[in-house]
Amino acid sequence: MKNFLITIVSVGIAFAAAFLIGTNRQASLDAAGLAAQQAAWLRDKAVLESALANAKIELASLKNKAPRTEIVEVAKKQSPREIIENLKTLRVTSRQTKNIRQVIQQFEALIALGESALPEIHAFLKTQDDIDYDPSIFGSWKASKEGNVPIDFVFPPSLRFGLFDVIRQIGGANSEKILAQMLGVTGRGVEVAY
Repeated sequence: MKNFLITIVSVGIAFAAAFLIGTNRQASLDAAGLAAQQAAWLRDKAVLESALANAKIELASLKNKAPRTEIVEVAKKQSPREIIENLKTLRVTSRQTKNIRQVIQQFEALIALGESALPEIHAFLKTQDDIDYDPSIFGSWKASKEGNVPIDFVFPPSLRFGLFDVIRQIGGANSEKILAQMLGVTGRGVEVAY
């Protein structure tokens, strides 16, 4: 039994010694790995600090330079007279979709100008000039059985009707005066109905 106890104690001491040796070895390896990581971190830190210092120097030099000016082109706003002159030159057929879009855009520009566009529109309407547009664009323009003429259209049947619609959409007392004056001098029955 004595031999058995001695064997067990010897085996226990051997295991303990092996454990201590293994633990010390792992601690040495861990310490070496940690030292390598710290060295790499210090190198990365030095590189980043150097880049930051260079960026600060470059920023300071940029602040001392004159600011860069940019040229921005602003679209010139057309006057009501220019818009109406442009409308008088545009010929519109169902095949000229670009001109159709331009005419609509020009009418919308007049509406956006509001009451400031009314004197020029009135001056054009007094001339009794007109430009008829291709009827295939806006469809048939017939009065209903009750005699009502449509007052809303995507594309007007003529320049004068487009301008009448612009006046109607601008609204107000001045618009009403212009429409009343045109009612008294027009020679076209359809304009009276409109």
